[in-house]
Amino acid sequence: MNSYGCFSPPPPLQHVKVTEYHNTILDHYFLSSSEAENALIDSGAAGPGWERTGQTFMAATVDPCYGMKKVFRFYSPAARSHFGATMPVNGTCTGYHETAVYRLYSNRAMYGDPNHRYTIYGDIYRQMIDKGWIGEGVAMCIREGS
Repeated sequence: MNSYGCFSPPPPLQHVKVTEYHNTILDHYFLSSSEAENALIDSGAAGPGWERTGQTFMAATVDPCYGMKKVFRFYSPAARSHFGATMPVNGTCTGYHETAVYRLYSNRAMYGDPNHRYTIYGDIYRQMIDKGWIGEGVAMCIREGS
């Protein structure tokens, strides 16, 4: 056991489903890792235009025994769900069963309308660049699960 109370080997990771939303009015993207929050967004409580994109992934919950850090969302003070990630090494995910999470930027700050989109899919990353978004590479690495 180490200073975090970790055993060797550590217990199996727990996972949370991350769901992507797109606002068809604002052309903004949003990730949710809470079924309660998903229900609110689906019911229209987050405002008009939010739709599920169909893109989801399973990410490990935070576990310092695996060297993970919390992924925070700064959009809502009421957000209470986080998932764990590690930092890429030279733009690459090097850990066991790690999946790259790519980040894109809308480049609309000059209009007061900036937004980022995160995806684990290289084809979506390239499609967004073709639409004029700026590809920012691998932002983090997640331990994906099923």
